[in-house]
Amino acid sequence: AAYFVARFNASLVFLLQVVGRVVELTWLYSPLVPLLLLAKVADSLGLPVCAARRERLQITWVDRWWEVTLRKVQRSGPVFVKLGQWAATRPDLIPEDICHNLGRLHDATEPHTLEHTHKVLREAFREPWFRTFLIEPESIGSGCIAQVYRGRMFIPSSTSSSAKPTATTGLVKLGTRLQRLCAGCSGSTGTQCIQVAVKVVHPQVRRAVQVD
Repeated sequence: AAYFVARFNASLVFLLQVVGRVVELTWLYSPLVPLLLLAKVADSLGLPVCAARRERLQITWVDRWWEVTLRKVQRSGPVFVKLGQWAATRPDLIPEDICHNLGRLHDATEPHTLEHTHKVLREAFREPWFRTFLIEPESIGSGCIAQVYRGRMFIPSSTSSSAKPTATTGLVKLGTRLQRLCAGCSGSTGTQCIQVAVKVVHPQVRRAVQVD
């Protein structure tokens, strides 16, 4: 009996998650239809988006509508981004102008905040993560599932020649000062600094993929 109760509770929780996801997606995408109609009317009337940018880049209200739509697709989760990326590669099934706009999903997606990155690193490492490595504040790339940071990792070295990190960038200099303040290993002998890539998953990705 306990097994069936547990299965029922799990099914009920999943059903509530699906209902919540439907409400969330409806709230995200329902304004797009009237906004598209308004954008087409504004373009037909010749209303300028921004006089300077319009003359230089030929931006229309429909272009601005696509910017809003792509941001909503990115916020919908990796499943929707992947569907948009796939649709962008099928001009045989979808109009070419739609494929062109959806193709912008291949370039980059909206990154999450640095505060979320620090939160994930704190949860992933028992000891303070900045005692082992440092990351740059700006990400070098953001995909639909995660984003990547350039960083420096400090590891023990048996040779004295590699004891000190090469201070070729401001990042290493900052890391050295910070590690000394935090009683880390970067300012001590017997350590070396190597370049690493740190990949951090976007918030709510697991939940969105599971429900979608």
